[in-house]
Amino acid sequence: MKKLLLIIAFAPIMLMSQSTKVGVRAGLDFSTLQGPTEDAESFGVSTGFHFGVNVSRYLTSTFGFRAELLYSQKGFRKEYNGVGYYPIKLRDNNLFYTEGDIDYILEVSNAYASIPITAHIQPFSFLEFFAGFSANFLINPVGSGTVDFTSRSEPDRLFFRQTLQHSYYQDTAGGTGTSVNSPAVFVGEDIVTIPGAVGAYYIFDNNDEKIFRGFDLSVIAGTQVYVNKSFYIGLRAEYGLRDITNDAVDVSLESLSDTGGFKVNDDKDHQVTLQASVGFRF
Repeated sequence: MKKLLLIIAFAPIMLMSQSTKVGVRAGLDFSTLQGPTEDAESFGVSTGFHFGVNVSRYLTSTFGFRAELLYSQKGFRKEYNGVGYYPIKLRDNNLFYTEGDIDYILEVSNAYASIPITAHIQPFSFLEFFAGFSANFLINPVGSGTVDFTSRSEPDRLFFRQTLQHSYYQDTAGGTGTSVNSPAVFVGEDIVTIPGAVGAYYIFDNNDEKIFRGFDLSVIAGTQVYVNKSFYIGLRAEYGLRDITNDAVDVSLESLSDTGGFKVNDDKDHQVTLQASVGFRF
């Protein structure tokens, strides 16, 4: 009788252990932006990494749900190679624009804390398919790169290289980066010294808005191949549903506003990511 009572008492725990699995997953992220671009602008792929833990709840032997807590590095490579306008800040903090040839390269890395929730089906012991959603919270967006500018009207007098040192959450309006060089250029007959490195919001005088939005919601689909009962290799695609860039500080390099100042891009930039993972479930 005592044995029967013990079996009855521990049966829910035994069933829970059989239908619930805990796992870990890590791998590489290949991500970019998808959205409208200017004529000389393009978005390339950036590589990052991800790792996290997950819990799977199996309702049947082949179907269940999974929740994860994931750290993920997503980003993109932005290039602009063509004719456009790049700002030069004068001594009075006004911006000077002249048409020139721009070679602009920016590598962005956005770190997210993500909570993916997926439904998964395992028609065979070695193969699983899944789909769902992920809530992504931006925690550390940074960027780095260079810009080379040569004026079309005065190519021998107005040219420079500037380093881009962007910490999108910490940078402030008018902020510069650290550099040993401060190029001196001719603006008309005046010699203007410009910073060798600039922050993300250098051209703004008073602006508290940030370029990247703090939250993104994405849809997920993918598959996992099990080498054995515990070890698997996975591949998943992720598409962001929200515009991750803030139009108010998304500045155009191609053209100026009607008043001759900088122009912002009123467009929608969606994050696209491919993840390759290895993982274990216990």
